Amino acid sequence: MTPTPRRASCRTALGVEVARTIPGVREATRTGDRLELVVDDHVAIAPELYRRDPAVAELTISRVSLEDALVLLLGKDQ
Repeated sequence: MTPTPRRASCRTALGVEVARTIPGVREATRTGDRLELVVDDHVAIAPELYRRDPAVAELTISRVSLEDALVLLLGKDQ
């Protein structure tokens, strides 16, 4: 069974390139001081983020939207 992707967002000094090396991260972008991720394992991402940056703040995890799911399934160019 394929895991249901989730969106994670937090304030962190971690860069996008570093975040993309975390296992299970499908996408990583930055919006201001927030790191925005799409992840496979929402349970494992929190401890991994805190391990890499103990100053992580305001971590939220939510379901991806229908639009996000379609982009993940069809690719960004569709």
